[in-house]
Amino acid sequence: MDSLSATKIAATAAALGLILSLTAVPLVRAWAHRVGLVDRPDPTRKLHRGDIALGGGLAVLLATLGASGAVLALASQRLGSVLFEGPLSALSQPFSLNQQWLGLLLGGLGIVALGVVDDRFALRGRQKLLGQIAVAVLVAVLWHPASEVELFGWQIDLGSAALPLAIVWLLTAINAVNLIDGADGVASTVGAVVCGSITLIAITNGQLLTAVVAAAMAASLIGFLCFNRPPATIFLGDAGSMLIGLVGGTLACWSVESAESVGAAASVGSGGRPLPMLVPVAVLAVPLFDAATAFLRRILTGRSIFAADRGHLHHILADYLRAHRRSPVWMLGVFATLCLVTSAGAIAGAALRSDWLALLGIATVVGGLVCTRVFGHAEARLLVTHGKRVGGSLIARHRSCHDQIHVAGIALQGNRKWENVWAPLVEFAQANNLWRLQLDLNIAWRHEGYHGFWSRGRLPEKSEQWSMRLPIICDRRPVGRLEVIGQAGSESEYQSLETFTHLISGMQPAIDALVHALEEQQMPAAPAPPLAGLPEPTHSSEEQHGEEQFEEFEVLNGSR
Repeated sequence: MDSLSATKIAATAAALGLILSLTAVPLVRAWAHRVGLVDRPDPTRKLHRGDIALGGGLAVLLATLGASGAVLALASQRLGSVLFEGPLSALSQPFSLNQQWLGLLLGGLGIVALGVVDDRFALRGRQKLLGQIAVAVLVAVLWHPASEVELFGWQIDLGSAALPLAIVWLLTAINAVNLIDGADGVASTVGAVVCGSITLIAITNGQLLTAVVAAAMAASLIGFLCFNRPPATIFLGDAGSMLIGLVGGTLACWSVESAESVGAAASVGSGGRPLPMLVPVAVLAVPLFDAATAFLRRILTGRSIFAADRGHLHHILADYLRAHRRSPVWMLGVFATLCLVTSAGAIAGAALRSDWLALLGIATVVGGLVCTRVFGHAEARLLVTHGKRVGGSLIARHRSCHDQIHVAGIALQGNRKWENVWAPLVEFAQANNLWRLQLDLNIAWRHEGYHGFWSRGRLPEKSEQWSMRLPIICDRRPVGRLEVIGQAGSESEYQSLETFTHLISGMQPAIDALVHALEEQQMPAAPAPPLAGLPEPTHSSEEQHGEEQFEEFEVLNGSR
């Protein structure tokens, strides 16, 4: 079948998906309110007004399955040949649910069920991860991923590592989209662009059924976006965000496999050579980059990987738009543009069989965000600082290693002068021969974060050190922690410890003052400086409307 006929079939699936989504979402929204499947606001992270229905993922799943099934049913009838001007050789035969598609179907149902349970009963992070692993294993085992991939023209035989790598890839995609679902319409917009690009890649590579399902989901998300755009009346929930990650991650790989690989009557063309492996990465580059920065930020600052913060890309953009009193709808345009750039690289890479084009799309977005300090710059500084410290300890001689002083203070978010708190601590550590000092502040509800690290060369042996870990509390809320390590063995150390305790007590008023200033400051006293790489917006009559929308703007981090 030629590409034009395949495009018509995919367009039919998209039209049906849009219609079904516009019909299903209001029904699911009413059902969610009736059964109590709603997201309630809290004073720290969930800042929307009133109860908002969850379960949007269920509506998207129903619309996608309905549209895909309708196209398959239509293709099996003679009417299909009339509508699409020719025999549907790829889909005209009765559809056989092979193992790969059965695995994706069961995985989709399982991930939505897991998400609905989490939305309703708030599972622990480890419990949800266990469910994700079970779904990923099911899909990957029935998928039988290709053991050969291509990277920059080199054929790589993964052998038995193909299956565990596929599981890791699916888990990464699921959680990447889950993490980016922290603002009204963001995950829906990203998912629509991702699935739309997968549709084009699948058509190019002869994967008709993959194109049909991807087109149906893209249109279903566009229909859902009509109700999910700011201010949202229904959220995707974990069910929706994890479904997008699972389906997007799976179909992104299937779309670049050879026509025989995904089997069945889903093929349009032929071929057997594996396509560039960077293409699926480029398709999901924006959520993957956001997740990677969150992982680095939490690991390098010593936080739990399950710890919530407001350092994601949508939080940074929300701060900028709020400061300039612009409508949060602008954020959807920014995310759509970023995803379109990486998707363009993926589509070109798939068509021309070039990893370099896919890499160019990724580098354009990632490099642009980091170099202009819009997003990811603080995490890059953390990584470079940590790398220098570790690298220096590896190449330094044993004796000189004890004389090395490493110090860094990095503002992860916000513009408060936390250096005024950090500097006296560093001075005390240097004067009293401490070995390590680490300050981590995470005031998530006020978009402030700071990380300070000081060390004196190689640490003494465990048996020769003392350590202390103090939580930093303000108004009975934890805002960070302070960790100290010293060398035991003399009475002066205990005197230093007593002095250090008095220093912490004296430092508390400074922390209280900074936090209270943030609490009292609902809007910046002066317009914030524009982020590099983003235009300075002009004020208009829409400012008040944008401000009202932001009051209802959901900024929950990956918990919908």
